[in-house]
Amino acid sequence: MRNKRPTSRIPFKLFLLVCRLVPTILVLTFIGTSTAHSQMARERRVAIAVHVTDQSSGNPLDQVKLELVIFPDQVVETIFTDSNGHTGFQPVIAQSYLIRATKPDFEPQQITIEPLRGALNMMVPIQLQPVGSKSQGPGGAISARELSIPGPARDEYGKGVALLNAKKDPQQGAEHFLKAIDAFPNYYEAYFMLGMAYLQMNPQQPHKAQTALQKAVDLNPKFLDPYFPLSDLLMAGKQFDKVVPLLLAADQQDPKNWRWPYQLAMCYAKQGTWDKAVSYGQTALMQPNASSKVHLLMADVYSNSGDPAKAVAELEQFEKLDPKSPYVARIEEVLPELRKQAKAARSANLSQP
Repeated sequence: MRNKRPTSRIPFKLFLLVCRLVPTILVLTFIGTSTAHSQMARERRVAIAVHVTDQSSGNPLDQVKLELVIFPDQVVETIFTDSNGHTGFQPVIAQSYLIRATKPDFEPQQITIEPLRGALNMMVPIQLQPVGSKSQGPGGAISARELSIPGPARDEYGKGVALLNAKKDPQQGAEHFLKAIDAFPNYYEAYFMLGMAYLQMNPQQPHKAQTALQKAVDLNPKFLDPYFPLSDLLMAGKQFDKVVPLLLAADQQDPKNWRWPYQLAMCYAKQGTWDKAVSYGQTALMQPNASSKVHLLMADVYSNSGDPAKAVAELEQFEKLDPKSPYVARIEEVLPELRKQAKAARSANLSQP
């Protein structure tokens, strides 16, 4: 497939904010204006990343069902964790939510979250307790990794996590992560959480966050938590030469995770390399539990590369998979124009000798 720009473009831009630790704007070129879009632009949205682990062993838990709920019982979105215990909710209006976490053979858990003022993303760690087990403590199961970390460093790390997520105080949380690192310089988990704290403190100046996340990767390349937010930061800074090897390394370690080819598709789309964007986007869609937002990215890619028929198909598939999405109303407004373009393109192809 040759890279090419469409011969006719639709002048209006619809911004679709998709789930990520540092939200990335996807531009779908559509016609017209709408009150719904203007309202969406005014509403501050926050991406919520979640990492679920076994409380007794510290191991990541896959296939954990997570529900994002507006009190008392309005389910906004339901998702499942991947093989590394990770997942993320699509960017939502910044307000209080409940997250319900359930998995067979584990005690269910429900936590309350409230995005910080001005934050564009937040990280929510969740620990599930196996049914019939006791909470970790004296005599409880402790992983080999935990045994290698000095007690004072673990204590500071725990205080930082509590301040960052429960008390919504990233500045104080960062101070405890720094103390944990000072007590144990190889504490890559603390570097990761320090990066997330810096992002919440000042998302418009991400340099400290990028440095901390990169340090976490350098200390332990097999620790995948920082790869996703770091790739977002690198893309935002247009450091594409660093994004691709980072994501390929993550994909090699975690080949069944849709997020790595999705990020690669995003990276190439931002550079206008449409053939590679299509290839990686299709790979992402083939992975287990691929998010519906991949279809939004593919619609963007097909629209910009001059294939409105495939853009229509991707948006229609997104509607089937996520009919309650806040983007459905706007998609319904622009689909008729895209269908007209697809029909015109088919007619032009048929008229050619």
